[in-house]
Parts: sequence; C-alpha cells; structure tokens
Amino acid sequence: MLLWPKNGQVELAQEEDLDDAFNQAKIAQVAWGNMPLNQRSGLIEKITNRLENDSLEMASLAVIEAGKTWQDAIDEVREAI
Repeated sequence: MLLWPKNGQVELAQEEDLDDAFNQAKIAQVAWGNMPLNQRSGLIEKITNRLENDSLEMASLAVIEAGKTWQDAIDEVREAI
C-alpha cells in the first residue's frame, strides 16, 4: 500500500509507483543534505512544534486506527516529539 500524494488516498502501489517513490526520496535526501544546518534545524523545530500542537489529534488517531490504549497513544506521541 502507498499513500499517493496526488489524491491523498491509500491505493495498491504498482512497481513503478514504488520506484518513483524511492527516486523522489533520493532526490529529497540530497536536497536535505545540501541545506544549511540552521535551516534544517529550523524545519525540525517547526515539525516538533506542530507535533506538540496536534498531539491530542495524533493520539486520538492511534487509539481509533491502531487500537492503542490512551496511555500507549500518548506515550508514542511523546516519544515521537
């Protein structure tokens, strides 16, 4: 299965879809590696802030979709942050 960014739907991936995903990841890794450290750290801080702001929603999804207990879901979100 692959989350397809074009339409946000989960679909059965074809081999060429996976090849494309890996190629895009390689391109992104090079761009990330070429990015100045202060810019990378700023992006990581932005992601962390977003995770903190949306932690209840993320924990709720873990409970609903993965069957986690509330405590397990909260612990996983905290660990991710």
